[in-house]
Amino acid sequence: MKTPVSILLSFFISFIGFAQKGHVEHQSHFENTYQSISLNKPIQNEQDITTVVKDVLNINEHELELTQSKNSKTALYNTYQLKLNNYSIFGSFIKATVRNKKITHISYPNSIYITTINQGDFPLRPCPEVNKKYSNYTITSTSSIYFPKSDQLVPALLVELNDNHTNYLQLICDAESILHVENTVKFFRGPNDTMATAMVFNPDPLTTANRTYAAPYHDNNDADIAELNNERVAVNLLVSYLNNKFVLENDFVAIRDHSNPTIAIAESSTPSFNFTRSQSGFEDVMVLYHITNFKEHINGLGYTSLPGYRVEADPHALSGADQSAFYQNFNPPRILFGEGGVDDAEDADVIIHEYIHAVVNGAIGVSPGNTTERNTIEEALADYFAGSYSRAINSFNFEKIFSWDGHNEFWDGREGSSQKNYQLINFGGDIYEHTDILVSCLLHIDQLLGRNVADEMILEAIYNLSPGTTMPQFAWDVVRADSVLNGGQNFFQVYNAFVARNILPVWISLPENKLSSNTLELRGSYNFARGYELTIYSPDETVSAVELFSLSGKAMPLFTSNNNEAETVVRSASLKPGMYLLKVITEKGRVKSFKIARY
Repeated sequence: MKTPVSILLSFFISFIGFAQKGHVEHQSHFENTYQSISLNKPIQNEQDITTVVKDVLNINEHELELTQSKNSKTALYNTYQLKLNNYSIFGSFIKATVRNKKITHISYPNSIYITTINQGDFPLRPCPEVNKKYSNYTITSTSSIYFPKSDQLVPALLVELNDNHTNYLQLICDAESILHVENTVKFFRGPNDTMATAMVFNPDPLTTANRTYAAPYHDNNDADIAELNNERVAVNLLVSYLNNKFVLENDFVAIRDHSNPTIAIAESSTPSFNFTRSQSGFEDVMVLYHITNFKEHINGLGYTSLPGYRVEADPHALSGADQSAFYQNFNPPRILFGEGGVDDAEDADVIIHEYIHAVVNGAIGVSPGNTTERNTIEEALADYFAGSYSRAINSFNFEKIFSWDGHNEFWDGREGSSQKNYQLINFGGDIYEHTDILVSCLLHIDQLLGRNVADEMILEAIYNLSPGTTMPQFAWDVVRADSVLNGGQNFFQVYNAFVARNILPVWISLPENKLSSNTLELRGSYNFARGYELTIYSPDETVSAVELFSLSGKAMPLFTSNNNEAETVVRSASLKPGMYLLKVITEKGRVKSFKIARY
């Protein structure tokens, strides 16, 4: 679990991995940024989507190849690879959101407007630097692409390499030099037919003991310390009965031995898996139980299609390294858990973090060219769901992400709280440096609205991730998800959770009591937000009409009365929490609009 390292997803070989601590090589001259626009364009069929997208973005000379079509609970999300002259443009994807037969949102990269093509030839083979620097790697595929560089599209070769199934590199080169390389392993640094019983940490021994890491609550090389074994709890475990044995697999996850060390997978002749932490079967059970438990949770929220496949998990892997990884290049995809330091598979935070990478991939598919900020968002999402999962079980120290596996002599873990200001941070090459700022916002929403409401909104927002998504863009996606799922009733709480870290701008501050526009002034906007009245002060001209609308344009009930010619009192008792537009019309025909809140 340790320090997940963000990686570019493979372009042609579909895989992702996540590791905990290990350094991942990353060399690039590529950084794409994404923009988004909202619209309300009707369509008749899916073919209309590409036509509208091309017309709206004015890119009729390009080709759009549909690479993924995903249905969430509320919308269809189509992802298109941008191509020119039948060659893919690296890292350039367009995502269109369709609701109720209307395109409501388009996300696109700035590279769509790079049309100047370097007239050099496409390389026929990897440049000499590849063979020299990566002589211990095997080249598995090569493909010709355009690579955006310095406002030009450069003919290039995309090369996939691996070194004995440990590191998978995606490399782009021209005839002379390497332009871009990333390790596509992101380092974290069957039938359901039988219910068995098992003993697990739920979520980890420090949380249930209300302790911090110190003797006797320490790893001690997996020894059977009484204090730790006493923190195990009995749970029901969904397993399979195959060949006269109970085996650790179900529709969501299967325990397998894929990586060194070679350790036999636990099985039983009776529906009971009772292990202590010194036995390898304990980690096997931990992985099966917590992934299954989380998957049943998101199924209950209506996201039964995520991630869309059964993962295979090896709880004793990576030659004992202190890190874990998720790989999608295998069929089916797999998660490998290391055993260095505290065994990663002994901490539910690690297990859920890794599984979330599969969930994200199930929602958005392959998206090469991710920016550092976009990868930071994904790591933050994995940390959020890990923290939220643990807090739902036991809230002790829930803001210490990886509270058993980390925050000790092995590694520092990460934080779910933050005092950072988004406007004052920079995203360099470390995708974990600023995960805390987004995690803190999401955990605050979880605390305000409850786990189910928060998780549902965040899962819905994940579908709109693009390679260049920024934190403000993702924050707006969460706000929009609340609007679609809940009619915007949580707008105020959700929006202001992101305001707290300056990810979204202050729209209306709580202590504010006046909003002015030339000669018109609203007095008591804070009181109105709390359910009381506000006053429109207009000393120079009489107010002739006042109207109130939701952000979607729906007229809302409103009552007005006059104190005198200069003051109009406004009341609306039945508003749900959210943001509204107050429209004021004067006797001279002037119109002024104000954004006001109700919570």
